[in-house]
Amino acid sequence: MATLRHATTGIKLLFLLAAALLAGREAAFPQTPRTAPDPGERSAELRVMTYNIHHGAGNEECAPRAAGSAPAADCGLNLERIADVIRSARADIVGLQEVDRFWVRSGGVDQPRALAQLLAMSVCFGPNLQLPNEEGAGGPREYGTAILSRFPLRDCRNEHLPRVADANEQRGLLSADVETPRGTVRVMVTHLSVVAADRVPQTEELAKAAAASRIPTVLMGDLNTRPDAASLRPLLARAKDLWTLAGHGDGLTSAAHPQRPPRSRIDYILATSGITANGIEVVVNGVTRMASDHYPILARIQLTGAR
Repeated sequence: MATLRHATTGIKLLFLLAAALLAGREAAFPQTPRTAPDPGERSAELRVMTYNIHHGAGNEECAPRAAGSAPAADCGLNLERIADVIRSARADIVGLQEVDRFWVRSGGVDQPRALAQLLAMSVCFGPNLQLPNEEGAGGPREYGTAILSRFPLRDCRNEHLPRVADANEQRGLLSADVETPRGTVRVMVTHLSVVAADRVPQTEELAKAAAASRIPTVLMGDLNTRPDAASLRPLLARAKDLWTLAGHGDGLTSAAHPQRPPRSRIDYILATSGITANGIEVVVNGVTRMASDHYPILARIQLTGAR
């Protein structure tokens, strides 16, 4: 029954997004929200979230596929549940990691567009992996990061980050300018390598990008390292870790599990000058324990002026 339910969810999303199957392999694609945000709604405060969504695959227990079997959608796949997490948090701007386009494992769905449709938000997507298509999916596979926003997005762009060996997975830095009622904020989203040697030059590139921005900037994502890591120092010299300023407790985000507590703080929301944090929390509840292998972080921020 669980497999049938998840297959039905994937089919429903495929019908919803049939037009998206003709989309080109663009690095980023802004989309206008179906409903324009009220300029006065929560205008003094922005709710910003980072979330590694594990391509929508949750923590349901299921039998592993036999070796050599044909690719199939993950048995824990539930992208609508990811949308419910974001909706329940009333997030205005969301940085996502581990986002699929046209993978069989995620039902062949164009996930950035699907989430934008489900949430009536603007979206841009940065592919860091581009692979041949699989039978049963709608186009060449892509995998990367995304930005969702209640407000208009412009200048959406994705830049690949350095790595010490070509065999290591390509990572990137996705950025866009978000035109909020209180002014423009630059949003950067990344997912750094699991290889420690890669993270050194990658973090240096993030620090350069934060320093080069001339407007208030939020940088968020899965940095795959602890806050006391030496590789983070160049970045933390350019952008403040909002958890250290406004968080309470240990801020652990990984791994999310229905029974076991998280062990690591590897997901971050950072900000440059011109931004203050009114509060920040790891969103832990019955839904987020199941929705992904990471918990989301939600920060309440205000723009205080130009840099």
